[in-house]
Amino acid sequence: MSKRNGKRIHMNRLMRSGPGIATLASALEDKFVSLNGLYFKLKAVELEVPKSLVDDVIRWRRLRIRHKQRDFRHTESEKKSVVVLAKWTLEVKAKLCNQPVPKVPWGD
Repeated sequence: MSKRNGKRIHMNRLMRSGPGIATLASALEDKFVSLNGLYFKLKAVELEVPKSLVDDVIRWRRLRIRHKQRDFRHTESEKKSVVVLAKWTLEVKAKLCNQPVPKVPWGD
């Protein structure tokens, strides 16, 4: 919460999603599912999301549900969660394939 003109406002309000965030969130879903399958194939156990990322997964799933209902809006925290999960997905996939983590300009 923040104050503007002496009134409290909520900083985590919905903003219109541009094509970038909508595409990244959708692609992340596809990559996450394929990563789960690859992890199970190679390790014979299911991929567990670290406890530090559980809240990010919940925010990302909420965003995906909203986008599937054709409501293309997001909060700032959901946008950050999508980027964090995309980075984590890239790191896990690189470790599984014994490759270096690719350098991606995220526009932070």
